[in-house]
Amino acid sequence: MSTAALTLALSLLAAEPLKLASPGFTGVDISEAQATFFSDHFAQQLTLRGLQVTTSSQIGALIGFERQRQLLSCKETNGSCMAELAAALGVDGVITGSVGKFDQTYQVNVSVVSSRDGRTLSAFSRKVNGSSAVLDALNDAAAQMARDLPHAFAKPPAPAPSKEIVVNGPPPHQPVTLEPTSAPDTEGLPLHLKDWFWLSGGLGLLAGGGSAYFFVQAKSSADKLQAAATDPTHNRMSLAEANTVRANGVMGQTLGISLAAMAGVGLGVGAYCFFAGDSPPALGVRILPGPTGVVVSGDFR
Repeated sequence: MSTAALTLALSLLAAEPLKLASPGFTGVDISEAQATFFSDHFAQQLTLRGLQVTTSSQIGALIGFERQRQLLSCKETNGSCMAELAAALGVDGVITGSVGKFDQTYQVNVSVVSSRDGRTLSAFSRKVNGSSAVLDALNDAAAQMARDLPHAFAKPPAPAPSKEIVVNGPPPHQPVTLEPTSAPDTEGLPLHLKDWFWLSGGLGLLAGGGSAYFFVQAKSSADKLQAAATDPTHNRMSLAEANTVRANGVMGQTLGISLAAMAGVGLGVGAYCFFAGDSPPALGVRILPGPTGVVVSGDFR
């Protein structure tokens, strides 16, 4: 083979994306389902970052589950097993990992072994609190290995993940910052007088009802005093009782007159707002954010 052809072949090999095999994580004091999920999550994060990863189920389909079990049974003590597994799959390296739970603490260990000589080319280890933090640690491990492995295997750097990919959100210990989607309305919210007629009109009706009640109470007190004065034999009343009835009548009359005045003002303002409210806005209301809350201001013309 000529030098040019050899150079071209080497360049083509170098341009191929990095290929890894992920036989699966081992777990300590966690369920097999959890270990499988952590392994698949880590493989997915590497795939999102441009690496090609063959998962455990795909390995079983390619070389058979029995041969896979035989190779994986010695992976912790014999690097040649990893090299044989990698050669059978045609990958550059093999991912090994373990997640152990100790009380509420999880230990996460992930490494990538070379298919050529069984050397560890990249390793990641972290202790976290809580199972959800394990996913954050695996995200960080995938980001680290996506940067380190292409250089170790003399491969082109993996492309940056798309901005549309959401990788599990921020860790629980980091605050989430919410950015406003639009600027506050500084021009205010213009309203017509007709929009407010029900407020003053409703208050006027309530005041009118209260005025009628107190007028009835004053009339009842006056009738009792009149009956006692006209026919004292059948309507006997002591001086103290007469003073009490008279005081109640005076109070009822005073409250009735006051509420009647308020009712008249409320109904009058409500009628004005209703009939004059179709004109251009006479009431401007502005609702703006302030240093301690919401500030409401306006002007009346």
